[in-house]
Amino acid sequence: MSAGNGDIKRPDEPRLQVAVSRLADPEARDAFASRLKREFVAGTLQPAGRRAAPGPVWRRRLALPGLVAAAAVAALLALFVLDQGPRWQVMSPAPAGELLVGETRMPLTDVAAIEAQLRPGVRVAWEDTTAVTLLAQDQLAIQLSPESALRLPATPGRWLRRNLQAHVLSGEVRFTSAPAFRGAQLLITTDTARIEMTGTTIAVIETAEMTCVCVYEGSARIGPLEGALERVPPGKRKIIYRDGRQVLQDIFPMERMKLQMLDEAIFPDSLAGGRSR
Repeated sequence: MSAGNGDIKRPDEPRLQVAVSRLADPEARDAFASRLKREFVAGTLQPAGRRAAPGPVWRRRLALPGLVAAAAVAALLALFVLDQGPRWQVMSPAPAGELLVGETRMPLTDVAAIEAQLRPGVRVAWEDTTAVTLLAQDQLAIQLSPESALRLPATPGRWLRRNLQAHVLSGEVRFTSAPAFRGAQLLITTDTARIEMTGTTIAVIETAEMTCVCVYEGSARIGPLEGALERVPPGKRKIIYRDGRQVLQDIFPMERMKLQMLDEAIFPDSLAGGRSR
């Protein structure tokens, strides 16, 4: 008991006071001391443990559109990658001979090297005595007859980029599609005409005098480069001459046979269900 103020002191309190008084004062770090001084002068000194207030609302609102834009760009990049169509392949068994890809002659025995060069827009020419077929998996096939050439189209994407374009330069080139091609469109041009193919088996014949389109199955539309397109039904061939004349007639028996062989050999599963394309 202490006299006078009624405080109760623990027996060891004097000893603790002496021990505390002998402790050295902690040295403040220079940066910490400088910050305390600035905050004290500016009147912004806050009690320990209080978090700094968040930035102004307008600044946070300005940052939000940037985050949304970045997320949209990332989503578009992911969609672009996932939308890639199949690569062109040389259908096996490949015939003997050399395929001209761009300016390079490449033996068909080196299939991997050829397929690495089969890009959209590249010129592909075939000069041998048999046909060679290029395949885009379960979507589309192109068969080059002897002495024919074309500029290769892209292959259809899964959801986007399904409007394709090819250019037949010379000779007879045959096209056939599978059910997976449904919803896509191939625009084929020549020096004389343009053809829209949306799911069918056709041949495009290009000579110095005319363009001829033979439709074996499905339908296609054909017209002059600057004119209207007209539907060509199955079993018919339409010729557009360079002088502007147009003729519609039946497919020749030999043309029908070649197109039928292509149609049945490339996508045999598509023949079920009434050849639905």
